Amino acid sequence: MQTFQLDQAQQDQFEKEGYIIVPGLLKPDTLEMLKKIARADLALLREAASREDGEGGAIKLKLKNDLYENDIYSAGVKSAVSGGNNGDY
Repeated sequence: MQTFQLDQAQQDQFEKEGYIIVPGLLKPDTLEMLKKIARADLALLREAASREDGEGGAIKLKLKNDLYENDIYSAGVKSAVSGGNNGDY
C-alpha cells in the first residue's frame, strides 16, 4: 500500500494557506471521474466562487470544511485518507 506523508514545507503551507496541492496524488482517470461529477453538480456550481485566472479564463472554487455521510466528494476523501483502494487513487 502506498502512503503519503506531508513534508515540512507542505505542512507550513497548509498552516498558512489552509490547503495544499499534491501533484500526482490521484490517478488521472480518478481525476477525470471527479471532474465529470463536479461539472454535472448544479448545486456545487451555484455555490462556487469564480475568479479570473490571469490568462483570460476563470477558476471556479467551492471549499467545504465538513465531510458528509452521503456525499461523493467526502467518499473520495475518506477513501484516500483511510487507505482505500490500496493507496491507488
